[in-house]
Amino acid sequence: GDFDWSKEWDYIVGLSDVIVSDSVDTLYSHSQPKASRGWNQSYKASSGVSLFGLVANGSVSYTYSENTQYSGRLAYNNSWTLPSVSVSYNKIGELLKKWANSSQLRMSVSHILTQKGEIYDSLGVDTILPTEEYPDTTYRDYSVQVKDTYETSTQLNFSPLLAWSTSWKGRVNTDVSVNYSIGENNNTYGGQDVTSEMISKGGLVSVGYTFNKPSGFKLPFLKHLKFKNDLSLTGTINYNETLTRSTLRLDTTGNKKDLKNTTTSGTVHAQYTFSDAFDGGADFTV
Repeated sequence: GDFDWSKEWDYIVGLSDVIVSDSVDTLYSHSQPKASRGWNQSYKASSGVSLFGLVANGSVSYTYSENTQYSGRLAYNNSWTLPSVSVSYNKIGELLKKWANSSQLRMSVSHILTQKGEIYDSLGVDTILPTEEYPDTTYRDYSVQVKDTYETSTQLNFSPLLAWSTSWKGRVNTDVSVNYSIGENNNTYGGQDVTSEMISKGGLVSVGYTFNKPSGFKLPFLKHLKFKNDLSLTGTINYNETLTRSTLRLDTTGNKKDLKNTTTSGTVHAQYTFSDAFDGGADFTV
């Protein structure tokens, strides 16, 4: 049968170091710090398999980054993708060969976990009361690490949940896709805990048509050069609906309020091909 196995392992590590000034940092200001130091590292393992027109690819990855200011405040970010999977079926066109040149079904799912926050050293003073052995009151400085901001989030994305792309006979191309994602976010800032949930769903419909003149055209002063005459028009409609529930928004009974946001947009893309090396285009969005 038609069988192919591939695997790939990647390791990326990066280090950035920026020291602009040795002067006192803006410890108690929200302005840009005068000095900072950051680094990040990423790990990823991926593999794929192709069998009888069905192609599946999967990967797991981990990314860690941090940035330390001159004042000692540290911002960090951990992200895990466990896993990311995409599946496509490329031979559906054989079932539609009377009407289509090619057709593909595809879907993708990813599960993302994120932890991020800020840590800084807080200075304090201990008071040691007098005793018989030590009759004088003494003071001792100490330092403790404090988490000023902490956030965890979980996302499950189906992007797309299902998509169908087809190149039809007669120079017509269509693309239909449906997306769905759910997420949860827990945030701690200044001692306050905020929990929010998000559900997003939407879709896309795209139709394109290509006008062409196979014979092309020539310019009188360039007799040996023939230009193509292709004009492609593509219309796309996007729809997205997002529902958010948060403990910051409570009704009179103490329940979370639902905040719904709906967007719809349309785009027309036109592209004119003069030759293999020159083309031009324009986008119109409503």
